[in-house]
Amino acid sequence: MGILHTQTQYIPEPSMKHLLICLCFSVYAPALLAQIAIDAPQWSYYHGATLSVYYNGQFHAVQHQLSPAINLSSDFSIIQGSFQKLVVFDNLSQQTHTYTFDQPTNANEYRVEGIVIFSGSQYQMLLRTGPDGQQNELDSSYLSSIDSGEGLQALGCFCTPDTENSQPCASGGEGASDCKVNFITNNRSKGCFATCAQGYHACCNLH
Repeated sequence: MGILHTQTQYIPEPSMKHLLICLCFSVYAPALLAQIAIDAPQWSYYHGATLSVYYNGQFHAVQHQLSPAINLSSDFSIIQGSFQKLVVFDNLSQQTHTYTFDQPTNANEYRVEGIVIFSGSQYQMLLRTGPDGQQNELDSSYLSSIDSGEGLQALGCFCTPDTENSQPCASGGEGASDCKVNFITNNRSKGCFATCAQGYHACCNLH
């Protein structure tokens, strides 16, 4: 965040009060707007044919049949990561992109079959080392391999069509619109949560 430099000089007391009031209003409001862009987390993302994944400490994934026509800059963030909707905001283009189970109403909305949120050491294979030397970037090679293969099934949390044969699930299964699996890592509860659109059922089956 930038540092505000000011010069001090003598001003009669009444004028000084007015100056301070104006300075507060003129600096405070733009600073709030700037803070959103500067302090927003930098997300790593992958867009594929059957799934899209976003990461910043935890993983947000969407399962879809058609890859959405979405173009993000490197300066974006998740502004709503609920189990019913995933909303991505691009700070450079000032555009909002929404993954939803509802019928899209504009060009920046994308209908999906499933929304999955997961975290924990079980998913470290999805990451590679970034420019800063930390393992904090999505591994596009690995995600591409599962995207053209098992898809989210390979990660143990996914949605499957009701018309397909049911399979054993630790949580969820036939008739379930959502599922959840928890485990403990370093005394912290982690795991996965999947929620599905109508016509699909959830399966959480970490292995």
